[in-house]
Amino acid sequence: MDTSQIRILELFQEISAIPRESGKEEAISDYLWSFAQSHGLSARRDAYHNCIIEKEASPGKEEIPAIFLQAHMDMVCVRTEDSDHDFSRDGIALVRDGDLIRADDTSLGADNGIGMAIALAVLESITSHPHIIAIFTVDEERGLLGVKNLDLSGYLCDTLINLDGEEEGVFLTSCAGGARCVLELPIKREAASCEIADAAAPPPPKKGRAAANTDASATRSDSTAAPPGFSQAPGGSTLALRLSGLQGGHSGLKIDQEHANAILVMERILEQLTQDTHVGLISMSGGSKENSIPAMAQATLAISAGAEEKLTAKALSLFETIKSEYAHSDDGMTLHIDARGPGGIPSPAPAHGAGLADKGTATTQGATAVQGTAAAPAPAPLKGASARKLFALLSLLPNGLIRKDLVHDCGLSSSNLGVLEMLPDKVRLSVMIRSNLESAKYEVIRRFGQLAQLSGATLTLKSDYPAWEYRRHSKLRNHLKEVFWKRFARNPRMESIHGGVECAYFAGKIPDIDMVSVGCDIFDAHSVNERFSVSSAIRTYEFIKEALEEWE
Repeated sequence: MDTSQIRILELFQEISAIPRESGKEEAISDYLWSFAQSHGLSARRDAYHNCIIEKEASPGKEEIPAIFLQAHMDMVCVRTEDSDHDFSRDGIALVRDGDLIRADDTSLGADNGIGMAIALAVLESITSHPHIIAIFTVDEERGLLGVKNLDLSGYLCDTLINLDGEEEGVFLTSCAGGARCVLELPIKREAASCEIADAAAPPPPKKGRAAANTDASATRSDSTAAPPGFSQAPGGSTLALRLSGLQGGHSGLKIDQEHANAILVMERILEQLTQDTHVGLISMSGGSKENSIPAMAQATLAISAGAEEKLTAKALSLFETIKSEYAHSDDGMTLHIDARGPGGIPSPAPAHGAGLADKGTATTQGATAVQGTAAAPAPAPLKGASARKLFALLSLLPNGLIRKDLVHDCGLSSSNLGVLEMLPDKVRLSVMIRSNLESAKYEVIRRFGQLAQLSGATLTLKSDYPAWEYRRHSKLRNHLKEVFWKRFARNPRMESIHGGVECAYFAGKIPDIDMVSVGCDIFDAHSVNERFSVSSAIRTYEFIKEALEEWE
């Protein structure tokens, strides 16, 4: 590699050393400001820490139209379950694996750190060029908030190259709009003196019994007395379940690949377990970001003393059935179960069932049951009616690919349940809705509103950004195609993406702006498996540099 090629990796390493979680980009914005100062380039920042760096046209090219280069500073921060990485303080530990660079137990931030590095390398090395305006935005991953608040008044430019692509040789020419929604479902918990008085779902009606009997059974389950044989608190036991190892990934780019959602897998297991009269849901959580498919979830159940073995076996059996459904997409899925006896005392090891070993620790195709250690008393479980309403809401929630774009062979409309948080008095669900058509996006939002109304939840729209529509005639697209053909003797592929990119907001700010989004090969963005190709990054840098040199 020559000096400029090596410089791209050095810049990416410098960027990766700086924490840049969404909403906390001041340090990386300071870095960009210092870069501009040290290279004699003009720069400005706004109150949000968006940073714009300008490089005036080289002699003889002053009359050529200016061009925007654009990338975002922030990254999606996810880590493995056993990692102690602190994204507010720690930089990303990079690992070189042949042609690939990845992180150590965290997401990498190649989305969009490598785009930033390419833009900076161009500013640093290019000598024959038009007026270049490099825009680095904040808070892209949480809803394109940086570009939403960006003021571009005074800039006479209507052409933009976005560097947030994730596949070399693919030109993005339109994208989905999106909305971040929050559903909040009120819940009620049992009195502290009885942990699971109302934990169970009503049994199905017997053959020939009127449907009204089901309602009567549900009414009876609201009693506050403990069921016969159930140990009063603190004499009951608990069962802690932790689901992990799912593929996860970007909720736009991966939504059509049928990856399992850890929250919804956990719901299927919990709904079945809590049909037992002596089981109640204490806590449940899962996911980390609205725009990431959840790769892990956890829950704690209150159970009657002595039921540990039976319920552990049932949970493992349910898990194996569900895992078999995702054998081709999430074969690394694992379930860890920790059973604790009365007062938090480790339960006796189960002697049999679902392949469990005599000593209480066994793995059966990804399922593990272990003894626990003493723990602090758990909060009271949900009342049965609240638990059933939560499970019904989760099972009916639109999730995954809803409609497909048959023209561009990508998703048209989708939703992703990205985060579940259980608070003392409510459950909060954070959802990412996407669509390449504005009308279809609002139809999905309408469905969520109807579901919220039926379930007694509230729906709040946190953010809403438009779609970037395809431009039939594009000078920039034609120019980039010509340069790409000259360098690689093949045509690039034109695509629409089922994900949000900042071009959508630029389209709203600058009428008739001409835009294309490009990038190098990035794999499994927004996950701990994220990595990028070094050789692809170098080729992409050289391609962008040549395209700017020949722009007229």
